Amino acid sequence: MNRITILSLILFATPAVFADAYLDREPIEPGRALAEGEQHHQVTHWEMLPEGEMGESVKRGYSLFMNTQQMRASGKVNNGMNCTNCHLGGGSVADAAPMWAAFVSYPAYRSKNKRVNTFQDRLQGCFLYSMNAEGGKPPEVTSQEILDLNAYSYWLSFGVTVDNNLPGRGFGHISEPELAPDYERAEGISRELCSVP
Repeated sequence: MNRITILSLILFATPAVFADAYLDREPIEPGRALAEGEQHHQVTHWEMLPEGEMGESVKRGYSLFMNTQQMRASGKVNNGMNCTNCHLGGGSVADAAPMWAAFVSYPAYRSKNKRVNTFQDRLQGCFLYSMNAEGGKPPEVTSQEILDLNAYSYWLSFGVTVDNNLPGRGFGHISEPELAPDYERAEGISRELCSVP
């Protein structure tokens, strides 16, 4: 499925067709039953998308999330990044900076800008710091893009309790390696596997 077809589905399709397009692209199963003992939130299935303008806003937010490069001409994106590069699976995957956990974690104090931030402030921060917004000017807090990304994140968080310690929030932790990092060992491996003879 090419990008134009997917974008057409995102913007104009019924929720059921939209869900099929999403499942074809992503490594997760929205709405799947939790395995026994699993505590991570699973996003609502696309078939449950609200009707009317709210549903349309969620779709536009998803479109921006998956292909943030469509904002490049506006100067709000000045590199090759899309939101889903950091927030995997469209922001729905646990331990991969899921948006469902971020949405319910704000307002919160951020040491980066030394003030209490709203979720919309945090979205603007992503454009400012991660997307390299031209001239340091992210989309306005009342812009359609921020409203749509907010709506998408809100929809992903249906059923999540407001909690700063949600299982799956942020990025997962990897265990310490069996061997301590060693420059000389790495140099030998690099020569063996990466050098061109």
